[in-house]
Amino acid sequence: MTVAEDGSPPGEGVLERGGGQMKVRQAIDGAMGSGGGAARLCLLALAAGWWGAGCMMTARQGPAVAPVPVEPVQVATNPPPAVVVPVVTIAPPPVAHPIPGEDWKSPVTGMEFMWVGALKMWVGKYEVTNGEYRKMKSDHYSGVYQGQSLNGDRQPVVQVNFYRARELAEWMTQKDFASGSLSSTPQYRLPSEDEWLVFARCGEERAFPWGKEMPPKYGNYSDASVKASFAQWTPIPGYNDGCAVSCVVEQSGKNEWGLYGVGGNVWEPVARDDSGKFFATWHGASWRYDNSKFLRCDYCSARDATSLESDFGFRLVMVCEGEVGR
Repeated sequence: MTVAEDGSPPGEGVLERGGGQMKVRQAIDGAMGSGGGAARLCLLALAAGWWGAGCMMTARQGPAVAPVPVEPVQVATNPPPAVVVPVVTIAPPPVAHPIPGEDWKSPVTGMEFMWVGALKMWVGKYEVTNGEYRKMKSDHYSGVYQGQSLNGDRQPVVQVNFYRARELAEWMTQKDFASGSLSSTPQYRLPSEDEWLVFARCGEERAFPWGKEMPPKYGNYSDASVKASFAQWTPIPGYNDGCAVSCVVEQSGKNEWGLYGVGGNVWEPVARDDSGKFFATWHGASWRYDNSKFLRCDYCSARDATSLESDFGFRLVMVCEGEVGR
């Protein structure tokens, strides 16, 4: 058997190196030899091709790259102190409650009340307005009178009777206490007839809210401006309050105790006693009246508890459990 230069038997693949490349030289001895020789030739060719490719890939990679040195991480031995966030304690707001001798405002409706020492209670500074009443009845409409609006937010609410007034008082009592801003329970209600006469006369024996004589010193009654708007009406001689119909409560005339509209603007219902639950009568007259008989403090309207009129409104008072009598 003939042996190739590297000692391999004939018919095997002989690898030669030259020019940086690997070649496969196949020495075929007896090309027409047995089938086994042909199979071995194919295997040698495949093997030589795989090894040659590997050598070529290795040759193309070029020289090895030296590793880049990594600087060691310096760990601080004395870390900065931790940031301390101060704890801020927020005190709750002071609890509101009515104080005898000081005025009061309802937290739910914003309705204002004046402290009246002679009665040891709070009395509504104004007649209840449309805006305040609509806190409970948002769709309430006080209407118009011959083209003049009665429905402004700061005009007194009208087209309400004794029972609707009592309903608002009960609603306010519940809402103000439920609001959580009160330390005691306020009780809103309608004034008794005796209470109304005291604050209407400012503790004196007066015929009228302003004194003993006509014409009025303040209050919204039938006056010269009514005559200008309604020609058939009779005004109070020599009196002009500037309002043909109900006026905003701040313009309804203030008495010596700081109460507005006690007399004139709208009629006010009163109760038989200090429970505020049982109807007695209506007092105070309104913007429609000029006759001195109706303007007197002690005059009682013939209307009943269910009357709904364009000049019938109301005023509330307030007592507070544990406060009265201090």
